Amino acid sequence: MNLKSITVLFISTFSILLYLSSSLLAQTENKHIREGNKEFDNKNYTNAQVNYTTAINQNPLSFVANYNLGNTEFAQKKYEEAIKQYSNSSEQNVSAEYLAKSNYNLGNTYMQQQKFKEAVAAYKKSLKYKPNDADAKYNLSYAQKKLKENPQDQENKNKKQDKSEEDKNQENKENQNKQENENNKKEAQNQQISKQDAERILKAIEEGDKKVQQKLAKQKGKSTKKKLEKDW
Repeated sequence: MNLKSITVLFISTFSILLYLSSSLLAQTENKHIREGNKEFDNKNYTNAQVNYTTAINQNPLSFVANYNLGNTEFAQKKYEEAIKQYSNSSEQNVSAEYLAKSNYNLGNTYMQQQKFKEAVAAYKKSLKYKPNDADAKYNLSYAQKKLKENPQDQENKNKKQDKSEEDKNQENKENQNKQENENNKKEAQNQQISKQDAERILKAIEEGDKKVQQKLAKQKGKSTKKKLEKDW
């Protein structure tokens, strides 16, 4: 057993579905799916993606459009996007055969990410819809073997993802604290300036009072002198 065999089985499976999807078009739609299929066969994945996405915008519940878009994303190694599309297609109200294929490809995508636990679950679901699928049985056995061989790796992978999210949150928290410190510093500076201004105002008032007092004292002195002169 090896990963290459899974990839080959995957390509074989979704190529078949691309041609089978043409028979569904008479019932559902859509020129965009037909164009997408042509572009996919020619490995023009970007154009295929545009056509499938347009079809999904017209009918979000289209199994064919979601599934074939998943194949396109997988072909470009955009595994997270492929998982999303296969998951969408596997929730549609279609035949057991198509649900089996969708979950089978979902399992293969998880295998590409070495997410063996998720792959096992997807293959089991595929076999639920198509119990005698030899390819799904083979890949399920392989995924279970890898999961058994690397349980710690799987756990570490999950922990690494959690740690990455924790580090991101910590970084955001540190940036927030830094911003708050800068704001507090600016506020303190503003308060210091206000204090200095207050001191200058107070000093000016004191000097003003002193001048007023001197003036009053001077006037009082003159008044007293005049009185003494008059009495004398």
